[in-house]
Amino acid sequence: MSIDNATETEKIRVTFHELAHYHLHGVDTYSSIHIKEMEAEMIAHVVSSYYSLDYVNQWINHLLEANPEKL
Repeated sequence: MSIDNATETEKIRVTFHELAHYHLHGVDTYSSIHIKEMEAEMIAHVVSSYYSLDYVNQWINHLLEANPEKL
């Protein structure tokens, strides 16, 4: 799937996935790519399950409307 064709909800989930990589694997040169992807995907899944992605999407859109130059 191309990120250009993704829904807003899918884009948020991808963001959670990438943030997990950033926080977990910033300088990790020891773990395999399979472990890194599994960890990032599981974190994205847990966060996505805990928070309503529709709510997060609405919140982000509200921020964009209020302060587009800050994002």
